[in-house]
Amino acid sequence: MRKLNLELNAADIYAGQYLILDNISLKLQEEEIIYLCGSPNSGMQSLLRTLWTEFPLRKGHLKILDSEPKSLDADSLAALRQRFGIVSQTLPLLDNLSIEENLLFILEYTNEFNLQTRIERTNEVISLFGLEQWRQQHPAQLSHFELIKAQIARALLNHPSILFLDDPLLLLKDSQREQLMYCIHNQLNQIVSSILIGSSVYDYLERYPAPTWQIQEGRLNRLDLELTKQSPSALDIDSGHV
Repeated sequence: MRKLNLELNAADIYAGQYLILDNISLKLQEEEIIYLCGSPNSGMQSLLRTLWTEFPLRKGHLKILDSEPKSLDADSLAALRQRFGIVSQTLPLLDNLSIEENLLFILEYTNEFNLQTRIERTNEVISLFGLEQWRQQHPAQLSHFELIKAQIARALLNHPSILFLDDPLLLLKDSQREQLMYCIHNQLNQIVSSILIGSSVYDYLERYPAPTWQIQEGRLNRLDLELTKQSPSALDIDSGHV
């Protein structure tokens, strides 16, 4: 049996003072991708922000990467968070820095003090997502698709054990959604142990089936997606990067 990287049991999820999800449970194993589906106002984002420990869990039990966030002091909790990769519009790139500077800043902030190591790792993730021509541009100069790729590149810098993606398909064109989902299932799953994707877009999830949970009326229910996966040969994707 594969190891559990995340386990949430009998949890109540709040947005501010308001209870929005009641008595929910969720598990994420190593070498697994799961989907968390819901409308923008369903509570999906509050659940994600609770799972990556930005929001405190008031009731229930959360264990993630063998740690219980409730029992950790501030330094230990910060160290745990460095093992997450997070892509969310609530955590934007810094507008006053170029894409390359944003990535280098994160590595320095997370205590990688060797400049050559920071440069090499930055070059690796820039190359993975084909961002070479945008490395000196600022976030406001990028298309939404290139911005999402830059955010995922940033999330991968510290070799995370869990990657959280908060509605990454929203506002993308159909071809871009296809490219991103292909990348997640055929490249990122080789890099990151576990991936949790929150999404308000359902159709492209069906092309790449994985365990799926739907938030509806304050509950979390298992949803079966039919297998409609397209052959990679039918995709207009560069084999080197997304």
